[in-house]
Amino acid sequence: MTAYTFEHIHLRSPDPDATVVIVTHGLLLSKTLRTRLLLGRFDLCILDESHFFRGHAAKRSAFFYGRGRHGGPGVTGIADVCKRVWCLTGTPMPNDASDLWTMAHGLWPGAFPDGFGAFRAHYCETTWSPYGDHVKVVGNRNVAELREQLRGRVLRRRKADVLDLPPVRHETVNLRPTSMPHELALMQGELDDNLVAQLENADTADDAFALLGANKAFAAFRRLCGIAKAQAASELLAMELASGALAKVVVMAHHTAVVDAIATSLSAYGVRTITGATSAKGRTAAVDAFQTDPGVRVIVCNILAGGTGTTLTAASELVFVELSFVPGENVQAADRIRRIGQDSPCRVRFIALDGTLDEAIVGVLRRKVAMIREVLAK
Repeated sequence: MTAYTFEHIHLRSPDPDATVVIVTHGLLLSKTLRTRLLLGRFDLCILDESHFFRGHAAKRSAFFYGRGRHGGPGVTGIADVCKRVWCLTGTPMPNDASDLWTMAHGLWPGAFPDGFGAFRAHYCETTWSPYGDHVKVVGNRNVAELREQLRGRVLRRRKADVLDLPPVRHETVNLRPTSMPHELALMQGELDDNLVAQLENADTADDAFALLGANKAFAAFRRLCGIAKAQAASELLAMELASGALAKVVVMAHHTAVVDAIATSLSAYGVRTITGATSAKGRTAAVDAFQTDPGVRVIVCNILAGGTGTTLTAASELVFVELSFVPGENVQAADRIRRIGQDSPCRVRFIALDGTLDEAIVGVLRRKVAMIREVLAK
């Protein structure tokens, strides 16, 4: 079997004998590539990490699923030239049930014919919001019906179904650093009362930053809060590592400054880090060292950079010092320690800064995770 990758599309013509074509997500935005792909007639298309194509108005979704395939003129999608399409993802609905719409409409248009708004209204509890399209999802509706609609169309395999993995427990730990920054109290007084509601309304991390990032007080608060939690978490972890209560630990954070602060504080324990600036080679070296070297007891990762595609089963403990605004990303990151090869019970801890807005933010994100699990529970 010959495999051809379109990463070299501008350098040579496609191999006529190729039986497998591999394309990265980003290259689907290339008009040249799409034109060549649409000339083909494929037996099967596998869209890996398909949750990145959940935006119903996004270009990449239209380029894949097509906009005109179900009536009226529009964009022809890659899915149109494939006999079968399989969408693979560990997080089909990173935020709420409305995330399922694009895939459902793209693959089974007859099942949900009335549009995104009707789908969301039927399967999501909503309320008015002053942000975005003025709709905020606060819960689920008609869950049993949605599960029935997905039956026969979605094949779900939980780790518990296919792998003999140890149990995992989740804990929220409220901490205060030995010296709470005075600026945090001052900033909390400047924050809008609606900030938690804005976070609940955000569909994606980008949306959250668009809503909240404009508030300079919140942006400064979130970063300073992360630094304060880094200090408190480092104090706790140093004590546990020194006493032998922890053999190894994975730490997840959002800000690079928080990653760096924790790595510096715990440097005596052989720290490795993974951030967006880490090269592929450096990422592999960091993971290998953590997995195999007993002297490397800590790895600190940015959630996006280290939360997918890594196996960190040398540890059975994972600590979130900061959380992503997208609950599905937190779920993926937590799974880094509970994979094939893990034979110890696992614990995932969420650090909340005691007495601050951070407690409410952690609560919102934990509630969103619970909503996702309700729909996908069976």
